Amino acid sequence: MSIASSSSSKRGSPPLRSPGVPTTDRRNRTAGRGIRHFKRTREGEAPMPDTRGLQPRFDDVAHRLHGRHFHELAGSLRAQVKPILTRWREQSLLAIPRLDQFTVEQFEDSMAAQLHATADAMETDDPAQLRRLIEQAPLHGADRIAQEYPIDALLAEGSILRGSIVVKLQEHLGRALSDGEAAALHEVIDLAFKHTTLEFIRLRNLHRESEVTRRVAGIRRLADLGTLVAGVSHDAINLLLPARMAIDRLTKSPLPDEARPHLQLVEETFRQFQNIIVNLRWLTVDADHQRRENVSLDLREFAQKYRDFFGMMLPRGVSLEIRVPDDLPPVQITAAALSQILLNLIRNGQEAIIKHQQRGRMLLLAERVGERHVDLFVEDDGPGMAPEMRERCFEPFATTKTGEASGGLGLSVVHALVTGSGGTIDIHSPAIHLDPTRGAAVVLHLPAAKPATTRKTD
Repeated sequence: MSIASSSSSKRGSPPLRSPGVPTTDRRNRTAGRGIRHFKRTREGEAPMPDTRGLQPRFDDVAHRLHGRHFHELAGSLRAQVKPILTRWREQSLLAIPRLDQFTVEQFEDSMAAQLHATADAMETDDPAQLRRLIEQAPLHGADRIAQEYPIDALLAEGSILRGSIVVKLQEHLGRALSDGEAAALHEVIDLAFKHTTLEFIRLRNLHRESEVTRRVAGIRRLADLGTLVAGVSHDAINLLLPARMAIDRLTKSPLPDEARPHLQLVEETFRQFQNIIVNLRWLTVDADHQRRENVSLDLREFAQKYRDFFGMMLPRGVSLEIRVPDDLPPVQITAAALSQILLNLIRNGQEAIIKHQQRGRMLLLAERVGERHVDLFVEDDGPGMAPEMRERCFEPFATTKTGEASGGLGLSVVHALVTGSGGTIDIHSPAIHLDPTRGAAVVLHLPAAKPATTRKTD
């Protein structure tokens, strides 16, 4: 809500006083009227409306407080003031002398005076404090607005502050507000709440619109990517055939013993590249990501097979600990899918460590959850992940690697592979089993393989 302060010719004007009545006597009389008003209200007697001299009293407060340049809400509410004044005139809600001359500017002065009196009663000379109070009061339920709460419900919540302002104003003036004054004040505060709420909702809708635009752009990029992957993967598999045959010949050929480990690394890297192509084709061609339910993978055997390969991925200064118990049930996922998942997660973890601290630890831990699930933790003790990034990290093209060779597809592919296997995935920051004050943990919730499953994957 935009609120502008403005100067006025009234600044510095002396307060208006009733002629021939000392200020002290006037205060005593208004205080006495306030006491009698509250007594009548407490006893259930209807208070007598007191609208005589309402305009001069409004002007009195406005003159006395005008020097603080506190024309609150004047600009933003100007368009809404005129119909209210018209309704007041038609319904005779305010018995104000010379009501026809009660202009919009005078109403704004009165409104500013009342809000300013509240600020004075709160023992502050800073208009910005009350401005924040008025602007933020209806927004204490901002999380509920996000759940599509109606404006009327929010205004009802704001009535608590409205009552507080009325009480503070009465304390400041030393008297009770008349029915007309209270009605005017309630209208002003309700307008402020409504205006602020509508502004908040407008900004929220703008944010949602930009979010939808961003997601639509992402979907279009995914569609283009799917077409590209389908074509490239087909050609890549054909191009890899000669290399596959050459590796097979080398494996069967006599080689020095020291060359065998290097050949095994080349062979495993080649196999992983083939798996990535197959998985990408599955993700793009099978639009519904049909679950692979007739598969079974022994995590203990998988960890033993890939331990050295994962270790070779790590740069100097980063260690990887793998803990997989013997009593885990087989899980429902292919070795190709799980290896690609872990390749992405381990790479992300070690990159975060190296970028910020040069040295660190990673953990790959499996835990049994009941009879039908296994949780697989991939943790690092790096700087962790910001909450806003955790909310959208599984979206395609989401990345924090600005200016680096990253398309932001790694975690989106991980998410698709996990859910396509019937599992779920969560990200926690800080870590769970490593340093509890830093780092991150990616948790794969994998279903156990069905007892009838006989097909194992390599």
